[in-house]
Amino acid sequence: MSALAAAKSEREEAAKHLETAKAKHRDLLNSQVVYSRLARTRNIEIRSKLRLEIRRRVERITFWFRRSPDSPRLVEDPVKELFSFAEVRFTNGKCRYIVLTKGVIMTLP
Repeated sequence: MSALAAAKSEREEAAKHLETAKAKHRDLLNSQVVYSRLARTRNIEIRSKLRLEIRRRVERITFWFRRSPDSPRLVEDPVKELFSFAEVRFTNGKCRYIVLTKGVIMTLP
């Protein structure tokens, strides 16, 4: 009987330890949190690895500062022709737009 109780106690302790480890490392599973922390680091080796990963995933970034015939039509017709945005084209074929209007950054799918 005491062996069974000891095993149950050991199992409960292991379950608590597992939950603590999951909570402690939950941010590692969220890529946005990981990249955000990596981007703020001052460690040269980590920044170099991050730079390589970005180059591996991003095919091209194109910036527009004025509306032109070849710029995407992200908004109907802005009050001013001056609005800055970037097109980020990924190696997997997906594309994201980052728009800067009045100091606010918006990401469009």
